[in-house]
Amino acid sequence: MIGRVAPDTAAWGVLAEGDRITAIDGVPVATWDQIGPLVQALGDSGEPAMIEVERGDARLALQATPRRAQGADGQAYWALGIVSASSQAPPMDALLRYGPVEALPAAVREATHQAGELFAMIGRAFTGRVEVRNTVAGPITIARAANAYADQGPAWYLSLLALLSLSLGILNLLPIPILDGGHLLYYLIELVKGSPVSERVMAAGQYVGLTLIAGLMGLAFYNDIVNNLVG
Repeated sequence: MIGRVAPDTAAWGVLAEGDRITAIDGVPVATWDQIGPLVQALGDSGEPAMIEVERGDARLALQATPRRAQGADGQAYWALGIVSASSQAPPMDALLRYGPVEALPAAVREATHQAGELFAMIGRAFTGRVEVRNTVAGPITIARAANAYADQGPAWYLSLLALLSLSLGILNLLPIPILDGGHLLYYLIELVKGSPVSERVMAAGQYVGLTLIAGLMGLAFYNDIVNNLVG
């Protein structure tokens, strides 16, 4: 949805505040990010753009030719002169204060939500929907994040510490031998089969666990180098 049309631009007098763009030159538009590349392609071709919009109950097809504009960095680009309505909305910010009694259930809800987000991130990493470089972080990334959060104030810094503690707790409960979760896995196997696992199986599990943890640490250091020192 268009929030503002800049004066003396390609869209001035053609598009209006409140118009919802549905397609540009026959290409459906579902998000605001799609508009920029389409406008650049049309500007390079020199052809006018046929912009389909919803205005109230009416569906209109309007024509506008992108014009050259200059960004804050001095780079020229093709533009229509429109601004998204969402970017005009004031930033959402709220401070919630809880008493001692209300704080406990609020903390449980937040911890549950963050744990769900962490498990979802693990799932996206294993399915390939998240780049390897964005999966786990090492001490360099953690230190930079801590510095950035500390600059925002004590509440932000404490929230980061809480998130790190929760992450370590979840990691420790993963069913990997040498971690607490691995011991719980052995106890579960013992409960099911009625006897402890053999020393040979336990030793093999320790080697597998060490290999997995070493690989995870290596990936964390690799991501640190790639994200902070190389790229």
